[in-house]
Amino acid sequence: MITTVQLARVFETDLNALLDYENLSFKLWANVGERKRAERDGNIVQSYINGDIKVSASSMTANRLVMGVNSLTIEFDVPTEPPKTTVTQTAADLAPVKDGQFWFVQEIIGILSQYFQNYQALELQDSEGVTYAVGIVSGVAIPQGVDLNAWQGNSVPVNVYVDMNIVQGGVVSLDIGVELDGIALPFQSFSPDRSGVLDAVVYSGNSVSKVLTTSTAFAAEATIPTNSVFSSSASAVSYLLHGNPNEAHFLKIRWGASADSDTEVYLVTFTRATGGLQGTSIASVTFRIAEVTEDTELIEVPNGFQIGYFEVPSSTLASIMLSVSADCLGYIAGQAYELTAGQSVTIPLTPKSIVYDDDTEEYRVYLVTSAAVTVAAEGYAFEVL
Repeated sequence: MITTVQLARVFETDLNALLDYENLSFKLWANVGERKRAERDGNIVQSYINGDIKVSASSMTANRLVMGVNSLTIEFDVPTEPPKTTVTQTAADLAPVKDGQFWFVQEIIGILSQYFQNYQALELQDSEGVTYAVGIVSGVAIPQGVDLNAWQGNSVPVNVYVDMNIVQGGVVSLDIGVELDGIALPFQSFSPDRSGVLDAVVYSGNSVSKVLTTSTAFAAEATIPTNSVFSSSASAVSYLLHGNPNEAHFLKIRWGASADSDTEVYLVTFTRATGGLQGTSIASVTFRIAEVTEDTELIEVPNGFQIGYFEVPSSTLASIMLSVSADCLGYIAGQAYELTAGQSVTIPLTPKSIVYDDDTEEYRVYLVTSAAVTVAAEGYAFEVL
């Protein structure tokens, strides 16, 4: 099982990477609340900001799989006076109060807040080589009153509260990559689902009904905070306010952190959107999306998308090889693809994916892309609609 010693090493290493102070380091204790005092080497003094990790709650929540939920408290002792670590520091550098505040305490709290306010997903191994996925969400550092410590003078106790989820060989939600039209979806919650259309099958002389799945349908529901950073938020708000029925979007899901994790791309449309507004809370949008028809005569596309077609000789063409001038997402012949600039990809075709146009008496294969790109296919012209 993962130990607090391992977590102490992770937190300590990451915090020290953010601490831009010469001869000053964080030191975290996992088992006993020890204190590492300053160490002198000639004119250089190595000082430490000590912290204790304490487990305040723990529970196991799975059967036959090591899975736990832990609550931790990390208690830091932050000196009110900046430690003297080099001979070049001046009296102004060592002054504990500037602009009426303990500036060094504020700076250290800022580093703690910067690090612990972000969700984290870790992969750690225990002493027996068993791998665990660890998801961490933390509260911002909370300063308390000034204490007098005999070993370091005045200090401020600063607590950080950590909730940690651990599962053996698992996947943390933070590692699930979700993109809408090629932009990360900053979801608070995301629930994809696939349901089957069932036909009941009852055999003669048997009162027990069994089922046969005739088709399946993919959909997903997400809640996101409205923001100006990710355009996926604007797409959801646009549907909420304006309706835009059957407007096509690309949804990409990567189920895991590694590049070879199971990944799929879908052509979807918004089917429902609900705003969440209350008092001074952050406005959010909860929306549902589902796979949309590939019939280009029935769907719309957002600004910046492109719809076009290849003219092909017959409905029996087995495949077409194409390339694009820039990276984009594409939907062709009933399947969504990640297309890489200059890289040829062979698209299998079926008679169903080749459309006959009665007006022009042409056979066409339609392509929807998430960007305006130049499309090339040997032997077949591409026409943008």
